Amino acid sequence: MTEQDSDYKKHLSRLRRSYTGYMDDLDLDTILIPAGMNTVYLDDDQFPPFHANPNFLRWLPYHDCEKSWIVVHPSESPSLLWMQATDYWYSAAVPPEPYVHEFNVQISTNVEQLQRGLVRLRTGRTAVLGPDEFKLENISPSTHDQLVNRVTYDRAHKTDFEISNHELATERAVRGHRAAHESFFAGGSEYDIHMAYLRASQQIESALPYPNIVCLNSHASVLHYQHYEIQPPDQSLSLLIDAGAKYQCAHADITRTYTTTSGLFEDLIGAVHRHQQQIISEISVGKNFVDLHLRMHEFIGEILIGSEIFAGSVDACINTGVSRVFFPHGLGHLLGLQTHDIGGFLEGYNGDERMPPEQDSTLRLTRPIEAGMIFTIEPGIYFIEVLLAGIRDRTDINWKGVDSLIPYGGIRIEDNVYIGRNSVRNLTRAAFASAQHPD
Repeated sequence: MTEQDSDYKKHLSRLRRSYTGYMDDLDLDTILIPAGMNTVYLDDDQFPPFHANPNFLRWLPYHDCEKSWIVVHPSESPSLLWMQATDYWYSAAVPPEPYVHEFNVQISTNVEQLQRGLVRLRTGRTAVLGPDEFKLENISPSTHDQLVNRVTYDRAHKTDFEISNHELATERAVRGHRAAHESFFAGGSEYDIHMAYLRASQQIESALPYPNIVCLNSHASVLHYQHYEIQPPDQSLSLLIDAGAKYQCAHADITRTYTTTSGLFEDLIGAVHRHQQQIISEISVGKNFVDLHLRMHEFIGEILIGSEIFAGSVDACINTGVSRVFFPHGLGHLLGLQTHDIGGFLEGYNGDERMPPEQDSTLRLTRPIEAGMIFTIEPGIYFIEVLLAGIRDRTDINWKGVDSLIPYGGIRIEDNVYIGRNSVRNLTRAAFASAQHPD
């Protein structure tokens, strides 16, 4: 048995204990977890890429699981109702080795057979954790939200198995970033860089955790820029690449920014790197993530003042909203079986949420930092004309300097960070260091 197989067994044992606790608390006898079912495009016979229910994937980290279900009882091994349709249009989905051996497996060849299996296996008070395509009878709706709150809150606490998967996903993403770096400095277009990333990380486009964001020059001012220009620009000034990877359904999410020029923009990249690392050094269990976000705005003020973009104090830069024009998004988010993993606002099992400050409504994580979390730290400085237009009348901004930076678009540096009980591990920097590649 490999170390990862052993970690998976421990992972399942923890899940079983957690789910037994949920069922005891909510007086449930069965929890059904569907993988989900895809839907076709409008008036078409083609499907988008299938994204499974992450609560299913936490039990069985295998993406090719459409229409399958997991059945959890408090005193038994979980059951897996696996859909393996008899079909010559598509390859049949095969239960994944070796993880499938931890389940009582029933293979169904059609939906009707699978539904009959569900009816046989469920007992007593039942809840469905995910989309119920069968509209099963006698489900306990009153417990649904309470169950979701518990499961969602606990997803932020990673097991050793999950941490290992995130590390391997990060290593895969770093291989892609190394290739993207090389393609950029070789004069590649956005398309060239994107394809180099896919080849090096050994991923197909439809299986990415999110569409790669590959921005040359001013395109970096669009935070989720969604195109890939086939031809390179006349002059490639900068590259911002936000691209990730999956390993056994665990996500990595990494962003880097590079430039071909020396001067102010290169200095700003270095400043964002340094202050991002300073923020990470200040992370500790119990600290409020919102405070880290606000601390980053102090650093943004310092960077803008130090680069002579803003003439004033750090407090003035923050309180007048200038720092949020240049850094308009949140500092980071939970990372897991989804890139923007849910549960970032939950305060506990009761479902109460701690919403972000009004001026920082795009912040996705407000929970106090706890051991076992993995989240991103991704500060940036951007030159977004639609936001700059709202402060063009300010005389404390060096508009000549700002206008010289607009063609570069912006900067974002993003690392994936694991929080241990007594230490913080930067998964991204560790992967770059292991690859002996500058990050």
